[in-house]
Amino acid sequence: MEHVLCHNRRKPHFCIPPIPNLNSNYVGVDGARALSELNLSEINQAPSLCTLDLNLRYNEVGNEGACALSQLKYAPSLHTLSLNLNRNRVGDAGAVALSQLKESRSLHTLTLSLRCNPVGVDGADALSQLHSFLPTFTCIIFDD
Repeated sequence: MEHVLCHNRRKPHFCIPPIPNLNSNYVGVDGARALSELNLSEINQAPSLCTLDLNLRYNEVGNEGACALSQLKYAPSLHTLSLNLNRNRVGDAGAVALSQLKESRSLHTLTLSLRCNPVGVDGADALSQLHSFLPTFTCIIFDD
């Protein structure tokens, strides 16, 4: 994967170009697991990597795939993460796993879209706790 050097006023850093839009590819649980492992290996090779945007809409990653993606909390410099998991059969177990992103040492901004998933009260409660841990957190669970 090609890394792009981005500049800001304080210091240069690496950003991963957006991963190709994987919308409606039905990568499933195995695909989500492979993506989380690929992303972690890429991030570990570029310790200044700060931004990741994954669009996995309509991919049936389910709770197990959401659990695999929650492992991005170990990425050492991931500052901004956007996950579109709309229509993926993510329920309470997956939402609770994603709430573990609060354990990240570097994550500052998280945008999480979970529209049209069977997230219940327990999952919504777990996700609501992210506001206390992340300076910038946006979560969309229900349709507008």
